[in-house]
Amino acid sequence: VIGNHHHSGTTFKCWQQGSALNHYSMQYDESGEAAHAGAVEAWNKARGKYQVIYAENTEVGSGGDAMRRHAWASALGGLMPMLFEMNVHDTQTATLRQCRHLQEFFEATDFYTMASHDELAHAGTKWVLADPGRSYIAYTDEPSDRLGLKDLQAGRYDFTWLDCVTGKTVAQKAVSMAAGDHGWRKPEQFGSEIAVWIRRAR
Repeated sequence: VIGNHHHSGTTFKCWQQGSALNHYSMQYDESGEAAHAGAVEAWNKARGKYQVIYAENTEVGSGGDAMRRHAWASALGGLMPMLFEMNVHDTQTATLRQCRHLQEFFEATDFYTMASHDELAHAGTKWVLADPGRSYIAYTDEPSDRLGLKDLQAGRYDFTWLDCVTGKTVAQKAVSMAAGDHGWRKPEQFGSEIAVWIRRAR
């Protein structure tokens, strides 16, 4: 990996077709929806030409909740998150565990086949990463008893639910769905920040 970092922006200014540079460590100083939108924009600009990591953001805010939400905002935009000034030696164990929850959840999925498809968000879902028709990751950090998707194709789907704070997971197998828009009630005892991986059952 040979890459570059420069100050806030979604454009890899040093990249040229055929150059040795294949990695952009992006700094983008926004929070919440704007940070997610920046991640989506950077992913769309890269389109497989180079790798993008959301390397720095000075506007995340302090504390585990803010860091966790930023990490999910980045990941649901298609980028690997890094957390500025989050050092292992002085970060609370609970916050480090929440990073592990995100890592293990994504590594169990086929996220590398997906792109941002927030237009498919429905019934409490905030952001969607998807390979439409085949595999979806839906996320929210807002109070809701449901997550949902628009334009789901008919078929049987497997679900893996995650409570992003506690790391608790629940699996559902071969759930039959008609074509259309759907919302699914979150598992019992899950909090307000949740994700679900939905994919066609084999």
